[in-house]
Amino acid sequence: MIDADGLTISNPGGFIEGISGNNLLSAQPRSRNPRLPLILKTAGYAEQTGRDVDKIYIGSLANSGTMPDYSQSTSTEINLFIRRTVPDESFIRMVSEEEKGRGNSLSVWALIILSLLKEHRRLTMSQLHEFSRLEERRVVGAVEDLVKSGIVEASGSGASRSYILSSKVYKTDNTLPAYVRQNNISVTRQRGLVLELAEKNGGEVTFSDVMNLLGLSYISAYRLLKKMEDEGKLKHEGKGRSSRYFIV
Repeated sequence: MIDADGLTISNPGGFIEGISGNNLLSAQPRSRNPRLPLILKTAGYAEQTGRDVDKIYIGSLANSGTMPDYSQSTSTEINLFIRRTVPDESFIRMVSEEEKGRGNSLSVWALIILSLLKEHRRLTMSQLHEFSRLEERRVVGAVEDLVKSGIVEASGSGASRSYILSSKVYKTDNTLPAYVRQNNISVTRQRGLVLELAEKNGGEVTFSDVMNLLGLSYISAYRLLKKMEDEGKLKHEGKGRSSRYFIV
């Protein structure tokens, strides 16, 4: 059924024993009647047995940035709901760029992790495990792979160690200030980000640009820009708040 809210697919008969909406992606595939798929395979009507639920997740996440919803399933009926939504172009672009760089497709586990970080901004490993409802080993493996590839950044240690989408994601999406505001940026990194912003702005930045990018007060922005000017990285024109700083 398709309505204003989205697409709903219903199938009589609930999940078979041992399967639920919480373990669809991790449980071993099984059939209500094990003999039926074997007969079909032997007769040449089916090539293999397995599950395609991961394809549903991949298709929904890769094309819209949203996860399929099985929460309305009951003991007598399985209900799959895919919400009608405007495709998340930034998420789709992020996935496309990452897959292009890798030369292969991201796993369903990685797509789920990226979707959660896109939505919640910053999460710990335990939160990723809780929100994704995936096996811990799947979460850990996917996160470590994404950190290694540079699309996710980690900060902190132990149980408080948290993860965010990396700066390269926000640069691609032209939302670098959002990355800066959720991260603890060192002074050295601040200078690098100011130079990156100046390059994007045709070689110049203003006080307002730096204040918005780094969340600094006017005085702090002035001190940072003055220090960069003293170091020979920038030169300025104008006076006061209307000053413009140019890359040397």
